[in-house]
Amino acid sequence: FPSHDRIANLLIFVYVFLNWGHLLKTKMDSEQSSNANETIILDILNNFDKIIYRGESEREIKEYKKRSDECTDKAIAFYSLSNLHTFIIMSYVYIILFLSVVYLVVVRKQNKIDNKMFITSFTILLLYREKITTLVQLIPTYAEFNARSTSVLNRFRDLTDIRVSKQTYNPAQLQFDKIEFKNVSFKYKANTEY
Repeated sequence: FPSHDRIANLLIFVYVFLNWGHLLKTKMDSEQSSNANETIILDILNNFDKIIYRGESEREIKEYKKRSDECTDKAIAFYSLSNLHTFIIMSYVYIILFLSVVYLVVVRKQNKIDNKMFITSFTILLLYREKITTLVQLIPTYAEFNARSTSVLNRFRDLTDIRVSKQTYNPAQLQFDKIEFKNVSFKYKANTEY
């Protein structure tokens, strides 16, 4: 009986190990899309007055909707995949538990174990179920943590190329009275007037 639980745990570990890379890649794609989406919305919010003035609202709305839909699709793909793997592992866990309980009942009926041993083993199985289901349900959380940590660490890694200059700023004296604009016209793409 004790060696069966080790084999069962090993099979669960092997399943997670074989599927971890794909799950993590899916979450990384979702995380990158989410970060890009957040960057775009910040840019829109910082420049919304210019967007409205230039008549680019429709284009920006369409572009942001496209990016948001892509971000949502990638998030749904990750959560669907993690739900699938969680379901498969949990099904396997419950099959293990069912077979273990059947085994306990059979050996008890054959008087190979007494009531104390049966109750003790059954209690251990209940504790195993509680701990393993908690662990399995945390697998998507581990993938999210890993992807977010990688994303943040990559941003800090990009900061290593920043060089601090000790050169001080000297304001330049510009003479604006010498600049002259004559016969200049300008219009934004969405406007009809110059």
